[in-house]
Amino acid sequence: EDGAVLFEDRRDESRGHVQMLGVAVSPGGDRVAAIGEDGLLRIWDIERQKRIVAWQGFGGRSVHFDARGSRLLTLDSRGQPSMVDLSADQRLPMDSLPIPAERICFSLDGTLAIAAGPGGIAVLQVVDGSLRHTFAAKGGSGILELVLSTDGKKLGAVSQRSIHIFALPDLKPLESIRHGAPEPTGASWWDGQRIRVAGG
Repeated sequence: EDGAVLFEDRRDESRGHVQMLGVAVSPGGDRVAAIGEDGLLRIWDIERQKRIVAWQGFGGRSVHFDARGSRLLTLDSRGQPSMVDLSADQRLPMDSLPIPAERICFSLDGTLAIAAGPGGIAVLQVVDGSLRHTFAAKGGSGILELVLSTDGKKLGAVSQRSIHIFALPDLKPLESIRHGAPEPTGASWWDGQRIRVAGG
């Protein structure tokens, strides 16, 4: 409301700097999770102003809390999906992807995990971690970001030049549109009318 800093975690110079590649705030606003380029998944308690945990073996650029804030969805260091049950401090089983991913997110209703990388897109069932659908990319320019329509029935895969739209959950291709963003950063969102893509 007023721009005041609620939480900050700063490394001292002697330990060097670590770039954070993905960040998420829990639905209750009491925790923040981040994936670092060093492969650590860190979780902080905002109210107590302290780090709760730092787990090794993670990667990619995505980290998401589920709607209850009890699970974290991310990728491991091999580009495979990883769901962490925060109450039990354990990873839940998920099927391996045929091609490693760089990004992953929940569907709007929280029942699916959608992963994407240079080789294509995959949809997994959250309840049991099973792989349900895949779509192989053919010579694309790489997926920068995943965006969901406001009704949660469509997925937009944003690449360097285009947006490829699929139906969910079966990943049926619907259309591809050139976005025209110069030097696209990957930042994008679906506002109900159109998909907006940020560029340099």
